[in-house]
Parts: sequence; structure tokens; C-alpha cells
Amino acid sequence: MKCYIVRDLLPRYVDCLTGKEASGEIKAHLEVCEACHTIYEQMAADIPKEQSLEEKKIDFFKKLKTRLRWQQGFTALVTSLILLAFLPFFKYWHIPVPYDQGHIAVGVRHTAAIPEPPYKTMWSDLDLLDFETTRAFLAGEYEDCERRDFVELQYSGFDNTHIEKYGRTIDRNGETVDIVYFCATRELWDMLFSGERSQEERRGGWTILGNLDDNLVYRAYTPRLTEIYYLPMRSTGRLAGLSDEAFEAEKEKGVLVWSGVI
Repeated sequence: MKCYIVRDLLPRYVDCLTGKEASGEIKAHLEVCEACHTIYEQMAADIPKEQSLEEKKIDFFKKLKTRLRWQQGFTALVTSLILLAFLPFFKYWHIPVPYDQGHIAVGVRHTAAIPEPPYKTMWSDLDLLDFETTRAFLAGEYEDCERRDFVELQYSGFDNTHIEKYGRTIDRNGETVDIVYFCATRELWDMLFSGERSQEERRGGWTILGNLDDNLVYRAYTPRLTEIYYLPMRSTGRLAGLSDEAFEAEKEKGVLVWSGVI
């Protein structure tokens, strides 16, 4: 077979499109003709080797697996960043606890500032005095002692709660009245992720003093009407900025828990 014929057929030969007889002759020619063989090698090198169907499938699944791993990693990273961003919100956002009368017990404590060495005075619950002090008290030995009544609130059923209270003295039609608001809240984090404990484990309490004196300052005070309301809110902080009229109007949103003179 002549060189010019072989060179005309080389493109078909490289693509395996020549017949069996022609292919044999071209192959024999290439074995003895260096010039044609060089042209053949150049043509064969220019044609990319095709992957088999099986190789293509394997390559596809490898790429798919790599992409899925990358997507999973990216999703996990984004989720972690979102949780970190919202962690302060979950931790510090408080949800008001609904009022439940069955979980609030209110009582009044009658006390007096009775001298008790080595202290100058001690606020003593008149219902809990020992025998000798009770005898002396009934005999009038402590008539000059300052007396004060406390309202004591005991609560149960509030799991992991924050209790806040805020009070103010207002003038109501010429009468001086003390209004106290208190609220109970739970952290959003605690509500979402903490288990509930038995009701016996969820107890607490605090006192509300006559004339709103939380520091037990030893000074004279005048017993007056005091109203205590449960006000479902996240914090009592905003109450401080209200006018007396707006402050008193908040009671319409709350529940009257106790009212009396202390």
C-alpha cells in the first residue's frame, strides 16, 4: 500500500473505522515506513483516551461523594455558627411564668426589734419567741420596741425561676398606698433543654416589708395600705420609668395576691 493512500486512511484507522483487510495492510505498512508511523503516532496522541462506562460511573460516584461530604460539612458549620449566635438569646431571654394561685402561699409576720445580746436589736417574730422573751413581752417590757409587719410569700411549682419585685408609694385620692409588683420567669434555654423536677423540689420565698423597706433599716414607719400584684412580664425593670398613674394602671394586667395594712 502506497504512503499517500495510507496517510489518507490514517484518520479512519486511528478511529478504528477501517475494515479488517485494510487495517491489516495499514498496520503492515506502518511497521516498515518510519515516516507514516511518525504521522500515525502524532494522530493517536492528539485523540484523548475515552473512559470506559464503568470508569465513568466510578468517577461520577467519587465526585458525588466528595460533594456530599463538603455539603454536610458546610451545613454543620453553618448550623454551629447559628447556634452560637443564638446562644445568648436562649440563655438570657426570659419567659414569664403564668400565675397559679395554688403555688402561692401568703402570710403576715408580726415582728418587733427586741434587744438580744450581743446584738443591739434583733427583728424577732412574735409568734416564735422563746418562753422567757414571751413572758417579758406580755409583761410589757418591750412596749417601746419598734414593731413591724412583713408579708411573706412562699411559692412552689416554679422550676429554675427568677423572681423580681418592684414597689412604689403612690397617692390615691389623698391616701398613701404602697403597690408592689412581682413576676416569675424562666430562661428559654431552661424551658427547652432542662427536665422538670418534682414539685417538692421547686420551692422558694421572700418577704415584702412594710413601707417597701428591703434593708430592714431601723427607723419608724407608718403602717399603711399595701397591695401586692403578680404581673406576668419578663422583667420589672421598665416599671421604674413609668409615671405614678401609669405605674398604678399596670395592676389591670396583673393578679391581686394580697392586700392589707402593713
